[in-house]
Amino acid sequence: MNPDGIFLGIDFGTGGCKITAVSETGAFLGEAATEYVTEFAQPGWSEQNPADWYEAMCVSLKKLKESGLDFRKIRAVAFDGSTHNAVLLDEAMNPVRKTIMWTDRRSTEECAFLERELGEHIFRTAYQMPAPTWTLPQMMWLKKHEPEVLKKTKHVLFVKDYVRYQVTGHAATDYIEAQGTLFYDMAKRNWADDLDSFPVWTAARSRNSSAPRTLSAKSHRKPPRKQVCRRELLWCAGHPTPRRKTTGQGRWSPATAS
Repeated sequence: MNPDGIFLGIDFGTGGCKITAVSETGAFLGEAATEYVTEFAQPGWSEQNPADWYEAMCVSLKKLKESGLDFRKIRAVAFDGSTHNAVLLDEAMNPVRKTIMWTDRRSTEECAFLERELGEHIFRTAYQMPAPTWTLPQMMWLKKHEPEVLKKTKHVLFVKDYVRYQVTGHAATDYIEAQGTLFYDMAKRNWADDLDSFPVWTAARSRNSSAPRTLSAKSHRKPPRKQVCRRELLWCAGHPTPRRKTTGQGRWSPATAS
């Protein structure tokens, strides 16, 4: 028997989508998971098709509903996911290529260049050293090998953000994802004035120069995809996996992780 209020947590991990349902008191009510494919076209490469995330979420939601969960009692939905997987989007918010995943290693040469030329500055600004996981060296690789992709790129979101956009019509991200781009000044909590003008990033941000923000809003705009739950639900941005881990370890309080 379902309680009066149900809350869903939708996690887009590296290997699949898992949805957990809990009651207003935190009692476990059920879960469902659906895997998706990671492609390894060449040694060191790791890519996923952004369309697979939404479809996996829909399949998992269907499993939950078929298990007896009363979707009429869902009060809020929160998203989280694997971190620093940039979804490059065109003017119409459609992906321009498959997403390079955080496990991809193709941009090692670009990282070596950045560490040699800008390493200390990037570390002081973004609190990270250049590594193939981050967006900046990946974009440098794309500029060299797939320049047409960057020409088409007008927006950048990340896994959970892209799926949430498809459901709600809202585009937003959080500070952890922004940090992983290496274009973000962690001390100022805004895009870095100098790194922000880096040629491979300027075009991607040309339509939205605001700082990243978390999102907690009711879905009221027309979403790009078919509505999977009632539109009056509260859809929460959530946070990527590292923030959830530090919360569990006591390094972040629930208030700072919300």
